[in-house]
Amino acid sequence: KIPAEKIETIREMKNKYDLFGKRIAVLDTRIERMNSAVVADNLILQKGTLFFHYLNNQWGWFMNSNGDKFEGKYFGEIVGLKPHGKGTTTYPNGFKSGDGKVELVGEWKEGEPWDITRYNKSGEITAKWVNGVMVDESEGTGNVQGKAQYKDWEGNMHDTQDGADAANAGYMTDKAGD
Repeated sequence: KIPAEKIETIREMKNKYDLFGKRIAVLDTRIERMNSAVVADNLILQKGTLFFHYLNNQWGWFMNSNGDKFEGKYFGEIVGLKPHGKGTTTYPNGFKSGDGKVELVGEWKEGEPWDITRYNKSGEITAKWVNGVMVDESEGTGNVQGKAQYKDWEGNMHDTQDGADAANAGYMTDKAGD
């Protein structure tokens, strides 16, 4: 939290300006920001927009667009100039030509997908991340030879045994059971 004495100092300055009839909007803005800021590890949690693109030989999050038609645009909670908390990243043209719109919606952690659902241009789920790990949403049928493992939508690991029916043992479902 912002120390109360700093907020009080700004309020006193504002009141002095008000006495002279010269109210300064900047002081109001500063007070508002200080009152609404959440401070965690000296980084301020705020809502805003970031862009994900390639610059100076690296991919990263930036405050400004570079005009690339395949860059991602994030809107949501930000800490330390990275997505952190609830937000949505939209790729209006997909990741490459012909993809169409792609959206990643959910919770981010230090700029990385944490609990995220990715949707294609038709609104169908194409991928999920649970606790920072991408969960395979593929389906299949057949018999398992040996032992196999799979992870469900909630991130729980499951084992199958020799000869198990993969249509049942390895079939993944979402929280609604679909």
